[in-house]
Amino acid sequence: MVFSPRSGFECAWDNVADVTAAFMDCLMIGMNLFSFGYFGFAHVHGIKIWNIVIFFLLGLSAMLNNIIFIIKLTGNEDECAVSLRQSVTGQTALISAWAVLTLACTLLDDKMRGDNPENTPLYP
Repeated sequence: MVFSPRSGFECAWDNVADVTAAFMDCLMIGMNLFSFGYFGFAHVHGIKIWNIVIFFLLGLSAMLNNIIFIIKLTGNEDECAVSLRQSVTGQTALISAWAVLTLACTLLDDKMRGDNPENTPLYP
């Protein structure tokens, strides 16, 4: 979405003033660059519980934001609203599953390591 910010959400830009479309493009690109930055930070600092909890909380906040959006679209059955609702619902399911799975795997990894210094986590 950094290179094609309208991908999957094209109808949201229909009948929008050029300045509004440019603003929406900038917001989408900025959000995704921020996400890349966070994942780069996580990669450099390794998979630690505190790091994954932050990822989980970011995923949870994105999920809640998406749910609010889906609720606002409920009842609006024009083609664009249906398309946006489907796209955001799929995105919400993916973000939620990814965040929960990552947190669960990190906690399991930490538990398996225990207090034995010879056991190392999957990702140091």
